[in-house]
Amino acid sequence: VYFLIVSKYPQLNDTQPSSVAVELQRENEVMATCKVSGSNCILSWCCSGPRAAQTFHSVGVMNYWPSLVLMSLLPCCTLWCMNSQSDLNVKLGGDRRSF
Repeated sequence: VYFLIVSKYPQLNDTQPSSVAVELQRENEVMATCKVSGSNCILSWCCSGPRAAQTFHSVGVMNYWPSLVLMSLLPCCTLWCMNSQSDLNVKLGGDRRSF
């Protein structure tokens, strides 16, 4: 997955989120999967660790490999930490969540 997708996927850096991204961030996590492409939806449900690790890497909040390990071993803790302790949601066009 890393060599086929992640290594070729662009970093967001300081890019501003699009209006579509902002609208998607307003949805809850389950409903948002219904508003993305079929392949992205399947990856989100069936390969959540690698999919989340790609997002963390592209946004710049954590490198791919540590993200993949953490999402594979401690997915709930990792998501909680990313949502409440990083700029992940802000960089994707949403609001930072608290504890």
